[in-house]
Amino acid sequence: MLTAVFVGALAGGVINQTVGLAGPVGAAGPQGVSGMPGATGAVGPAGTTGQAGPRGAKGDKGDQGAAGPQGRTGKAYEPSTLLEISGSGIKKSVTFTTGGSWSLEYAYDCSRWGSTGNFMVDLYDAGSGDLDDVLVNELDTGGTDSTPVYSSGTHWLEVDSECDWTVRVVG
Repeated sequence: MLTAVFVGALAGGVINQTVGLAGPVGAAGPQGVSGMPGATGAVGPAGTTGQAGPRGAKGDKGDQGAAGPQGRTGKAYEPSTLLEISGSGIKKSVTFTTGGSWSLEYAYDCSRWGSTGNFMVDLYDAGSGDLDDVLVNELDTGGTDSTPVYSSGTHWLEVDSECDWTVRVVG
């Protein structure tokens, strides 16, 4: 049973209220002096307790579930640098071998020329020597970016730029 007690501010009376149905009203007190409240009447008996309301949206948390199955043990995959070269002008890389997907990260800076410069990176198949793809072809004062590549096998790069540059193969 939940009971709340309130103290009347003006008359100093007490109201006893129980959650549920209200009890009968007490008898009115005698009339007081003009301008002053009269005495508080007798308090009626407590009402009966009502049924509990439904549980709110934020109820108790449920029990924690069982742990899931243990995954494979071992080191998580971490990309590694397969090749990194820097320079200016035309340069061919050594061969490198990749899986199905990897990325080419690059940066170039043409500020020493005081204008825009061309920056190109070509991908070649090491077995046949054929051009596989033009990975980058930009004309700007410089930049930094990366591009995904979806070609497995053994390759080499050719970088062609009058600017200072760095390329890195990550896979």
